[in-house]
Amino acid sequence: MFRQFEVQNSDVRNYKRISHVPVEDFAILLRNSRMMIGNSSTIVRETCLYGIPSINIGKRQLNRQHGRNVISLPDCSYDELQCAFEQFLKIGKFEPEYVYGVKGQLASDAILDVISRKI
Repeated sequence: MFRQFEVQNSDVRNYKRISHVPVEDFAILLRNSRMMIGNSSTIVRETCLYGIPSINIGKRQLNRQHGRNVISLPDCSYDELQCAFEQFLKIGKFEPEYVYGVKGQLASDAILDVISRKI
């Protein structure tokens, strides 16, 4: 399906399929991405922080909380992928969203806050 998608969208500039990225380069690439397509947990967890339009393919991340920037296609067909891709090309980036936490708050502070309310 990806090969067909790549052929049909060969006119899209700066498109690159990447299967593995070293950790050191990942955050830089993510921050500068215009869109993500795949089944990585990054799509449901981190892309919302940067407002990156993302297409979650398959059932691996199904039912996980995610931002408005994600379209999930559990039984993805080529036509569904193409439609979501075109929709996101028109929309562009989203406003950042903090789905997993509060901006500027460390997880440790949030945990301590919850524990202190229980004591």
